[in-house]
Amino acid sequence: MTNTKSLIFFTLLMQVLLVACSSTAHDRGSRSKPAICARCNNPIAGEYLVALNKAWHPRHFYCNACGENLQGSHFFEKNHRPYCESCFNKKFSPRCDVCRLPLNSKYTRDAWGYNFHSHHLSELETCFSCARLICKNITNGGKKYKDGRLICNICRKTSVNSPAQAAKHFSRIKKFMASHGLVLPNEKFPLQLVSMTVLRKSNPHFRDVAGRTEKALFEVNGVEKVRRIEKMQVLDGLPAEHFETILAHEFGHAWLFLNNFPVLDLQVEEGLCELFEYLWLIEQKSEIARFRMKKMRETKDKIYGGGFRKALAGYKKYGLKKLLLQVKKKKKF
Repeated sequence: MTNTKSLIFFTLLMQVLLVACSSTAHDRGSRSKPAICARCNNPIAGEYLVALNKAWHPRHFYCNACGENLQGSHFFEKNHRPYCESCFNKKFSPRCDVCRLPLNSKYTRDAWGYNFHSHHLSELETCFSCARLICKNITNGGKKYKDGRLICNICRKTSVNSPAQAAKHFSRIKKFMASHGLVLPNEKFPLQLVSMTVLRKSNPHFRDVAGRTEKALFEVNGVEKVRRIEKMQVLDGLPAEHFETILAHEFGHAWLFLNNFPVLDLQVEEGLCELFEYLWLIEQKSEIARFRMKKMRETKDKIYGGGFRKALAGYKKYGLKKLLLQVKKKKKF
């Protein structure tokens, strides 16, 4: 059983190079050499002002963009030239990735590196799969599925919507797992694409579950005779990379069960399946894979996050084969 990971946002304070106020005017007085105006490069015969460590004719100290006189006013500096606040923001402030307007105070940066006004967090919804804010300028919009999920148009480009597509991706996962010595019996079981509504009925305590493996154990007079996977269910409409990630996790549940592992504590079993998922993501070497691995390492969920971190520590210490033997024998990491 697999759940999804939430996106973490960071609130930042934009920094500008210099904010200052021009000084009051000075008189040349008895200076042996006249001051030179930084704007016109001519000598200053009368009063002048000092700003940016230079002298200026009062009428020549103006915004380098709009021409507004800045004498006695706050100004911003760029490339040794003064700008009023409005022009500075228009020309040099970073732009909001949502609305393209300047970011001139506090703003939010998401895990993808997008910067935007913090108020957009309450105005927009995030993609169920990648957690990007769904909007024209970041994701080119998105779609709401019948079960209530919102999927951005970036993720929809590779969405898995048919049994044939699902089978193709599962073949990739089986090949990868076999390279780690994890092979399922030849027994076939249905791989189903289902809605969130279907998964939530089977897993009412996990709101964002994305996959489920149904197992069956048959006994005769209290003696175990047969173990069988009844079906594997994964959310439909997920992008290919996310779909394969869920398959790697669900493959883990199937493999543990069919290889006669005892009933494990939920944190231990989910932790191992998260580890299988993580090993798959390492092989992908993509931006989205790095994003998902970071979320896995940082999630505070006690079952999935806590279990994964323990499983990963065991993997780094013992290797996969020895770790699995230890869990099968002792039912713990």
